[in-house]
Amino acid sequence: MFLSRCLFSFAGVFLVFAFGISEIKCRKLSITYNEDCDILECEGKNESSNTFNLAHVVAVGDNDTVHYLWSSVGGPTILLAVTDHKSQLMVNWTKLLVEEDVSKSIQFTSVPTYSMAMLVTKLIEFNDTKDTADVSNPNSNVTMITPLDSINWLNFNDTIDSKTCSGTFQSIRKYKKTNSTLSVKVRAYNETGRATALPHMQYTENTTQFDFSIKNFPSHFLNSRYAVEVLMVSDKAAELHVKKSIDDEYTPAIFSIMNFVAPASSESLLGSYSQWKPVVYSDPKHSLSDALQCHESNVIQYSDKIPNRSIIRAFFNISHVKLSAVNISFGTTKDKFYKNTNYTSW
Repeated sequence: MFLSRCLFSFAGVFLVFAFGISEIKCRKLSITYNEDCDILECEGKNESSNTFNLAHVVAVGDNDTVHYLWSSVGGPTILLAVTDHKSQLMVNWTKLLVEEDVSKSIQFTSVPTYSMAMLVTKLIEFNDTKDTADVSNPNSNVTMITPLDSINWLNFNDTIDSKTCSGTFQSIRKYKKTNSTLSVKVRAYNETGRATALPHMQYTENTTQFDFSIKNFPSHFLNSRYAVEVLMVSDKAAELHVKKSIDDEYTPAIFSIMNFVAPASSESLLGSYSQWKPVVYSDPKHSLSDALQCHESNVIQYSDKIPNRSIIRAFFNISHVKLSAVNISFGTTKDKFYKNTNYTSW
């Protein structure tokens, strides 16, 4: 039962948001894509052009409605807003995708009682000369940083499964010679359960699952590894907590859970947290033998500029929220680096 906070869980292969809004047995889910958009920028008809993707998941409960906005605009983003049942999403598509100032281009017909967002801002390739798999400070290593707002994306609508309320953001090949792909799969749940794939993260009716994977990305260094920068947008600064356990029957040999916590605001009893197990997988099968570690840096106040065209700027007043970032690197000492399998799933 989650009464005053939300759970977002990174679980090696995937991230799970579980938003504890109210104690209910089930939510009614629906999903729409680029709803009411009638401008050319929304079409994205071929693999050589970028698609501006915005999926809207409505999760109706007994006492509230949770809105999830999944988007590739400004980088892979999940935005959460809790409203009353009557509130509707309003998007000014021309302002969001064409005009220079995107502020207030995404709103609801009534002010949400709570809102937050999480986005993956950067893909970091670093030369791990000491074989530690730790990129706590990427500036201390030789790195190549790819801002994810610079990546072009395929049409998310082609991947939507309405029955499972899921879909996948997939990059247009950045390195054509290697057929590289970056994928972000998202799924909303309306009941309590546990994922069938390792690391078997638990979910509730207030959960969005987030799977991040890279395949066939080139190794520009002799000892290349990859990492991501994850940004949380919330009313108060987020903190990273570690929860230890003696044993985990669902994920053997993993004895900790990471919680990226955004405390409740003074105006609301609701808060949020993201949670993950420190494990990634080097093969899509997600077997125990493919499990590698992931490593978290300290949380810092995000100082980089938020992209001008982003869901974050479109909804939030950036000067009135806290931006907290953490770097998460993938790999285990002596695993022969990313080039050993050319695949990482988190």
